[in-house]
Amino acid sequence: MNKSQQKAVEKLKATKVGALFMEPGSGKTRVAIELINETDSDFALFVCPFSTKDNLRAEINKWGLDIDYKIIGIETISMSDSKYLDLLDELKQKSKVFIIMDESVKIKNITSIRTNRMIRLAKLSEYRLILNGTPIPRNYLDLWSQFEFLDRRILKMNYNEYINTFCERTILNIKKEGVRIKKEWISDYVNLEYLYKKIEPFIFDSKLEIEKSKKYLKIGVILENVDEYHEIKDRLLYNFIDENSFMRITQLMRQSISLDKAKIEALNEILKKENNSIIFCAYRKTKEFLQNNYPQCKVMIYNSGSLGLNLQQYNSMIFFDKTFDYIQREQAEYRIYRIGQKQDCRYYDIDCNIGLDKLIQKNIDKKIKLNQYFKELIAKGGAISEDL
Repeated sequence: MNKSQQKAVEKLKATKVGALFMEPGSGKTRVAIELINETDSDFALFVCPFSTKDNLRAEINKWGLDIDYKIIGIETISMSDSKYLDLLDELKQKSKVFIIMDESVKIKNITSIRTNRMIRLAKLSEYRLILNGTPIPRNYLDLWSQFEFLDRRILKMNYNEYINTFCERTILNIKKEGVRIKKEWISDYVNLEYLYKKIEPFIFDSKLEIEKSKKYLKIGVILENVDEYHEIKDRLLYNFIDENSFMRITQLMRQSISLDKAKIEALNEILKKENNSIIFCAYRKTKEFLQNNYPQCKVMIYNSGSLGLNLQQYNSMIFFDKTFDYIQREQAEYRIYRIGQKQDCRYYDIDCNIGLDKLIQKNIDKKIKLNQYFKELIAKGGAISEDL
């Protein structure tokens, strides 16, 4: 193990629950295995995205686990009632279960079936560990369910109490066609030092430490055909819509310019010097086009290609389409920038001259600052007196 992994084991072996917020590629699975081997548990349950199961099993076989274990996809837990009930019965037969939730942001939604089932499974375990590269992919609300899974005595508050303690809300009354509509959203976060004082003893956070560098290059393009984009935009502005409608319509806006001629020309220029690259896009139609026209490259879609793959044989990545999801972007970058990379890495962003691209970049930058602040507060330390 490297020094960072050793520090993680030393800190978290003293508790029965913990959070490994270590950047992708830094060896979280190795740390998890070492922590399991430090305990008297008799069975380990690994829960992870289905697409990462094979990679996880290879890591376990590589580093060695002293007890019986099972790997199950988080999608199976949410979609199959029978397999979930069978898993409940199986855990009831064990005396000291260790549950490892990999990519724990998959249980950030408090109303989802998967989150509630994982919290119920947690009650049948002696030890629990969550693994994730980014603790706050969206906002501070993402933390509540992850720590509820670990142990509700860490935060000691329900979801509404959590919101009332750490969030400021803005209320706006809008009148549309004679009907008043009340909109409420979280506008700021407060008492964050108190939050970190509560969770810091159970967290290990670290950055990936490798000798190679990362370089970011932005390629600006002026789109040639934006008529459809602006038609969809006008439809968005004309109608008062909720968050789900906003995401659906902006998806259509982005898709309308995905294969614009100017973007393809920019890609051709990049590939003159980066012939063997990974290209990330957002749509299946775009992926099919890129695969057919650039067979020398590996073309991937964010939601299915940004998790669980080790692709250190590449050292350049092109973001052909942008994504609102900070987690998808970060996970994509770490497919090549990870332990074992022997070359410096380069990342190309194709920036279009439209407001939506600027909005997406602003959203990503905001999430980066949010996580940086989170890490700075954790680094300050500050243990609490209550023990679990």
